[in-house]
Amino acid sequence: MYMRGFGEPRMYMRGFGGIARLRCRRGLSIWPAVGFLILFTLILLGVCWWYLLPAMDAYKHANAAQRRILSLHALLLMSALLVILGLILVLMFRVGRRLFGRPAGPAKPTPYVDAWAESAKRLQIPKE
Repeated sequence: MYMRGFGEPRMYMRGFGGIARLRCRRGLSIWPAVGFLILFTLILLGVCWWYLLPAMDAYKHANAAQRRILSLHALLLMSALLVILGLILVLMFRVGRRLFGRPAGPAKPTPYVDAWAESAKRLQIPKE
């Protein structure tokens, strides 16, 4: 029996026929989320420090055409940044394994064994 929740340990019943044992497995870790938030903050601070602040200074002294170019560059940079961070988020939390699963190999034929032939091999006949 599975009971799942975000951040809670996964509980499952294990056993066949006899008394089932209740075991606890580690749930989702918080470290990928913390790592993503730190990475996001560092990238955002870097982009602001090395691009947006100098672009804002240049925006003050630019004419209309240059202002349009600066705003389009900033829009392109922020769009690319959001796409990259979205992909990092998807890779970090491994969403693909839940959506696509594992690739199934080619189907193998089921080996059917003749039960009477197997029992004849195992039969021990007493010597007279």
